[in-house]
Amino acid sequence: MRWLTPGIIALAITAGGCLDPDVGSLQVPFCANDDSDPSKAVSFTGDILPLFERTIAGCNWCHSPSASKPVGITFGGLDLSDFDSLMDGGFNSAGSIVVNGAPCDSVLYLKLTAAPPSGARMPKNGPPHFTSDELLLVHDWIAEGGLEN
Repeated sequence: MRWLTPGIIALAITAGGCLDPDVGSLQVPFCANDDSDPSKAVSFTGDILPLFERTIAGCNWCHSPSASKPVGITFGGLDLSDFDSLMDGGFNSAGSIVVNGAPCDSVLYLKLTAAPPSGARMPKNGPPHFTSDELLLVHDWIAEGGLEN
């Protein structure tokens, strides 16, 4: 079998169509920027910050300067300990961590979902992850403008 060089093997595979399968278009999860319940205001201080600060499935294990090992700040530059720090974003998310009125374009919301567009789902030490109701709070807070309220 030494006569089967890598080039011949690659040619045989290519001829069989194995390198370029027709699998269809990329499937993007549905995301709508609309507030799911416009009659209910979501508060950063009352609803969102407590999700970040909680012990289980929270964010401050890695994204707070007071964490014992703040790897989210060290490696990602993202501090979630208060509104201003969140809005500054991280090394790669400055300007897109919260896109006011557009949760589907906001890195914060997308990284909490089951299929983030890049990197790992957060919190990285999950599961547990944010529940669907908690994700909806983050979504709606951003849809409402991502206010410091």
